[in-house]
Amino acid sequence: MAEDTQTGAGLGETIGNAGTAVKDGVVGGLRGLHEIEMEVVELMRDTVSHSVQATGAVVKEGVTVVSGVLKGTIQATEEVGSGIITGTKMSPWGSLPACARSEAMS
Repeated sequence: MAEDTQTGAGLGETIGNAGTAVKDGVVGGLRGLHEIEMEVVELMRDTVSHSVQATGAVVKEGVTVVSGVLKGTIQATEEVGSGIITGTKMSPWGSLPACARSEAMS
């Protein structure tokens, strides 16, 4: 009977060790999941941050292009307008309206 008692105690100890090993495995697995979750969150945060930065750069470049186009358009309009004014001043017809010029030419 002494052998049964030792075998029973040994079995209980083995089962206890197996339970501890399972618990340690589950805890380790959960810690691993937590680390993976943290990495995924960090990756998502970095991705969103870089996307916003890239979008900002594109918007800034778009504003720069539109600004350049508008400045060029305004400058061209000023040059054409001043050319028309200069041409009108130098014309023998000056500031006569178009209908008066037609009558004067006939």
